[in-house]
Amino acid sequence: MNKSNATFLVNKYDLFQATFSDNKIPISKTNEVILEIENYAFTANNITYAVTGDTLGYWNFFPTKEPYGIVPVWGFANVISSKNENISVRDKYYGYFPMSKYLKVLPEKVNSFGFIDDSNHRKTLPFVYNHYLKVIKSVDESLEYYPLIKPLFLTSFLNYFFLKDENFFECDQIILTSASSKTALSLAFLLSKNKLEDKKKIIAITSEKNIKFLSSMEFYDIVLSYNDIEKKLIASKSIIIDFAGNSDYLKKLSDHLGDLLKHVCLIGLADWSSKTDFKSIPNSK
Repeated sequence: MNKSNATFLVNKYDLFQATFSDNKIPISKTNEVILEIENYAFTANNITYAVTGDTLGYWNFFPTKEPYGIVPVWGFANVISSKNENISVRDKYYGYFPMSKYLKVLPEKVNSFGFIDDSNHRKTLPFVYNHYLKVIKSVDESLEYYPLIKPLFLTSFLNYFFLKDENFFECDQIILTSASSKTALSLAFLLSKNKLEDKKKIIAITSEKNIKFLSSMEFYDIVLSYNDIEKKLIASKSIIIDFAGNSDYLKKLSDHLGDLLKHVCLIGLADWSSKTDFKSIPNSK
């Protein structure tokens, strides 16, 4: 066991400024469990957590001293200390962790599938982030991809059913920006699987270098580059699912579609350097 709990911190008000803190290993009290973090994924999704840390509450999961925040990540951890009778040392869990070595949790609703962290600062936070899934050793090797794919697919799954509940805002076509990203591909997969029922055209907007790759996926009806928006994108009743977070390109799409743009879903914010204010883009949420 390491003797310290090294934690990666970023300045919440300037994400280019970062440092490490070196804290003591947490000690478990009644019903508490100490998890040693084994590994985790860091993707554009985590950049979105940092960019929206204040507005969407991501800094609240693992609070630390101002002006710093801890970017949450998805990964695996092993139990190294347990004072909960339903959880054993060496049990392994998949879930939401700090960029740190150790995490203390207060498990509630423990069953054979996992538990909920009921620590005081997490009681009001969304269930999906507070649930820790017990890892069964017999699961196949695809388990290694969980931190990379599972949270992104869940985002797309929820987004798909949100759109379906809204009857796709009466659109004819669904436009996905950053269409080669894992979250966009997950949504494109769901849309293509349900295309006979939904009857929506699925359009990819991507960089030039990804056009050949996306065309081979067979998820999209049309694949366009960002430079093709004004030349080749047919103006029709549309919704945009934005995974890029580039407000300049989004404004370009909005201007091209005009009143035919019925809704904009802002999913990703990996690119926070663009200059256009998202508030200037109609129907964006």
